[in-house]
Amino acid sequence: MNFPLFPTFRKLVPEDRDEYLAVYKNVDPYSDFSFNNLIIWLDLEEDLEISQYRGCIILRFTNPFEHSRRETAYTIMGYENCLEVIEAIFAYQAQHSSPQKLIMVPESVIS
Repeated sequence: MNFPLFPTFRKLVPEDRDEYLAVYKNVDPYSDFSFNNLIIWLDLEEDLEISQYRGCIILRFTNPFEHSRRETAYTIMGYENCLEVIEAIFAYQAQHSSPQKLIMVPESVIS
């Protein structure tokens, strides 16, 4: 993957489609994470960013489901080393005095 290594992020752009799909095809289908859905729904604030760690993709964006306040959200997609990646995200969030939470986590990550 050519995405930056966590905790560095960069903007997710349409040209990332093929590289993103190379990871997406290895996980159980999750419509919220289809590339088109990401670009349309999770980039409403034009701040959808991507990173990678231990074979997983980490996405950071303004939570579109929190209308009362602008909340930065994190989610993960992957099929191996997921617990280690989640722990790294939580440590990063704690370092930055952010709530330690993820949203929209596919079941394949949890299992």
